[in-house]
Amino acid sequence: HRVDWDPMSFKEKVNWVKSTTDIREGIGIPLRIGSKIIFHPEELLSTLNQLFSEPEDEVVLEAIECENDVVIEEFIEGKEFSCIVIEDEKGIPVALPPTEIRKGREVYDYRSKYLPGLSRKITPIDLPEEDIQTIRVECQQLFTDLKFSVYARIDGFILSDGKVYLNDPNTTSGMLPSSFFFHQAAEIGLNPSQFITYIIRRSIAARIKEIKSLKMIPWLGSHLDRELRTMQNKLTDKEKVAVIMGGYSTERHISVESGRNVYEKLSSSEKYLPVPVFLSGASDDYKLYIIPVNLLLKDNADDIREKIDSFNRHPVVDKIIHECREITDVFSSADNLAAPKEVTVNDLAELVDAVFIALHGRPGEDGAIQKDLEKAGLPYNGSGIESSRTTIDKFLTNEILMENGMKAASHRVVTEGEWRRDPAALEEDILGEFSFPFIVKPVDDGCSSAVKIIRDENQFHA
Repeated sequence: HRVDWDPMSFKEKVNWVKSTTDIREGIGIPLRIGSKIIFHPEELLSTLNQLFSEPEDEVVLEAIECENDVVIEEFIEGKEFSCIVIEDEKGIPVALPPTEIRKGREVYDYRSKYLPGLSRKITPIDLPEEDIQTIRVECQQLFTDLKFSVYARIDGFILSDGKVYLNDPNTTSGMLPSSFFFHQAAEIGLNPSQFITYIIRRSIAARIKEIKSLKMIPWLGSHLDRELRTMQNKLTDKEKVAVIMGGYSTERHISVESGRNVYEKLSSSEKYLPVPVFLSGASDDYKLYIIPVNLLLKDNADDIREKIDSFNRHPVVDKIIHECREITDVFSSADNLAAPKEVTVNDLAELVDAVFIALHGRPGEDGAIQKDLEKAGLPYNGSGIESSRTTIDKFLTNEILMENGMKAASHRVVTEGEWRRDPAALEEDILGEFSFPFIVKPVDDGCSSAVKIIRDENQFHA
């Protein structure tokens, strides 16, 4: 409506168009206004401005690729969960530990599901053992009733009186490293590569039963079995690589994402056997922990740190591990279920052949960990001590670039001490040197932490 559109500032109109054309929030594009089809957000903005400059009081936007039917459901007030169900080697459904979804918003929507920090996963769901078993039994029964095979993801709610509602059975699942699919498999000791291998093997077995005319499928099954036996025999021949992630900088969470990514690539190789190592503490006293795969796949670095401090295995998880023993004996290794173990760099030198540093910020980017690894005789990826120690300092790095004839942005360092002595004088001095807009960022943390574009004096003072 014109009464909504006209009072908006240009920036507010741009943001409205952004959210309207984002399929996660609005109706997406292309969209239709009358007989005209709009293909681009800028085109929508200019069209609306033009229409409301004429005697139009309202404009109807119609999604072109929209749903023709919707489902209306009652609102269920309870704990929301997701449960992966797999078939064991005999084809019997086994529900893995169900995960509680703790939402930042009322609805677990696309953004809550896929944007980090908007929700938390608690595995197994925080309930009495009897209630967890009730969820598992219900999910296993639904798996059978809907004639699923191999695996499924079943979502639902449990009410305060113990009643379970299963409202969303899925024949597949999201497969990000921290998705429910891998998150729950890790609780029984399967890393993502191992779990995918098991799913492939069970899928081949299912197709052998269903598509008897395809002669290739039985061969695929026996070939994969031979490869698995060969792989188990070669485990001791693989090069062990410690993947160090985490840290104590503001970028510790993205460091965990990087570490998981590296771990997964190495674990799917024939040559390397990765060992996940979590770093925590402070710059003058960091600690290293070898962690099991279920901790590796927790939501973020702080979750991992918390689980290290209070590590214990839930009785329900122990029960499921026992139920899945035939699977894990073939597809996993005992180390995947070991308790977290604190180690020194010298301990690592006895356990692994090399280190992959997946740390962001200190101590992975300042030369500190590199210095300790070299002292212990451990090879590592990336640059050495001197260049790492230099480039963690953005001011020093720019100074060196300019000394060597390269262009770098004009810059200066401001310390907390300077600011506390006389904030007004310092701000006046800086504004005499820099005009708006300018950039403010930490001098020696990871590059993407707390970077701000400053457009006016209020933002600068803040």
